[in-house]
Amino acid sequence: MLTRKNQRHAYRPSDNKISPISMISTIIGLAGIVLYFILIRMSASQRGNLSIGYGIIPWIIFVASGIGVFFAYKSLKDTVTVRRWKVLGGITNVFLVVFTLIIFLRGVI
Repeated sequence: MLTRKNQRHAYRPSDNKISPISMISTIIGLAGIVLYFILIRMSASQRGNLSIGYGIIPWIIFVASGIGVFFAYKSLKDTVTVRRWKVLGGITNVFLVVFTLIIFLRGVI
């Protein structure tokens, strides 16, 4: 009996395959939440008098979470992989974008 050496394996949703793009999106979101937590603690300990260098970190988090939202959207197109990582990455990054916009708008008004 002949067997094919280059036989392809089709992934099924029950295989619990995790998309690397959704994992990157989730890591970006969780890292942003941790960075915000550290910044808020540092700002509270200094009574709101941190240097300007720390003020750029929320902008970096904002841009990174925007990239994370793009990755989460891109990973939703892959229908074979596990959905929970896609949703977790999307929720954390959208939360970061909205939270950052609220902070910036509150500072302007």
